[in-house]
Amino acid sequence: MVPDLAARLRDRGFRDFEIEMIGDGPLCPSVEAQIARLGVEDCVRLPGNLANEAVLERMQAADIFVLTSDRNEGWGAVLGEAMGCGCAVVSSDQVGAAPFLIDEGRSGLLFRSGEIDSLADKVSALLQDPALCRRMGDAASVTMASDWSPEAAARRLYSLFEGLLSGKDPGFQDGPCSKAVPFHY
Repeated sequence: MVPDLAARLRDRGFRDFEIEMIGDGPLCPSVEAQIARLGVEDCVRLPGNLANEAVLERMQAADIFVLTSDRNEGWGAVLGEAMGCGCAVVSSDQVGAAPFLIDEGRSGLLFRSGEIDSLADKVSALLQDPALCRRMGDAASVTMASDWSPEAAARRLYSLFEGLLSGKDPGFQDGPCSKAVPFHY
């Protein structure tokens, strides 16, 4: 999907961007072939596996973080890591954490899983408006530092336990210990 994104961005007139796909696995050869077939070798890089510290450094230097995973991702902790690094995130709506961590349009954007045009529209909007991209990255960082910090989670967990013991719902509408509800557009 990422090589297709690069090709779509080129088709829309974007020239000044780089995409890194960090990691390795059995799909790498087919991804490399797709990059070559689409002619996007100059803007899509596959650095392979990197140490966690190097991945975080790359996130901190990035403007946009794209997470194309589907329901197989589970929670998708990498989304919170990217948000904590101040990236404007564009995530598949099927990533478990996405509807809980992302305040759509404020701290990130969601695209319909598997729909390349939806993904390209969201990334294009950020590339066209660098100020919006910065605001979303800042909001993402604040979300992770305040609402989803270990301290906030511990306080909420304590309140949840107190509520369970006393038969009272602590009433968290969002954030750690809130009730998980299905996400719908």
